Amino acid sequence: MKKSYSIALIKPFWSNVKAELTKMPKVFFLDLGLKNSLIDDFRGIHERLDKGHYFENILWRELILRHGIDEVNYRRTAQDNEVDFIVNEKIAYEAKFSENLIAKSKYTLFRENYPNIPLEFITFDTVLEKIILEK
Repeated sequence: MKKSYSIALIKPFWSNVKAELTKMPKVFFLDLGLKNSLIDDFRGIHERLDKGHYFENILWRELILRHGIDEVNYRRTAQDNEVDFIVNEKIAYEAKFSENLIAKSKYTLFRENYPNIPLEFITFDTVLEKIILEK
C-alpha cells in the first residue's frame, strides 16, 4: 500500500534518550476515503468510534502538506508516552479530539527532555483556527 501512495510511514523522533523506541514507524493513510472503505465506516467524525485516530490522520496530512513528509515525526517511549507530531525538530503537536482528553501532566517527561521544543495541543474544535493562523 505504501508503493501505491495509499499509506505512509512516519519515523520516530529520537535523540539519546535510551527509553525511546526508534525502529517502529507509525502508519497514516494518505487517502482517508480508502481507510473509510476498508473499515466500512463513512459516518461523520463525531459519530465514529475511531474519531481520535481519524482526527490525528487529518492533522498529519495537513502537516505534511505544509512541511514535507520527511519533516514530520512522532515520539513514543518504551513506557508508551507519546507525542503525536514533531515538526522540523522545532515544534511538537499533540492531537486530541476534545479538550477534556488533554492531560498536560502526561507530557512532563517530553518537556524535560526537549525544553527547546514547544508542545502545543490541538483539538478538533481548535484545528481550523490554528490552520488559518499559520497560513
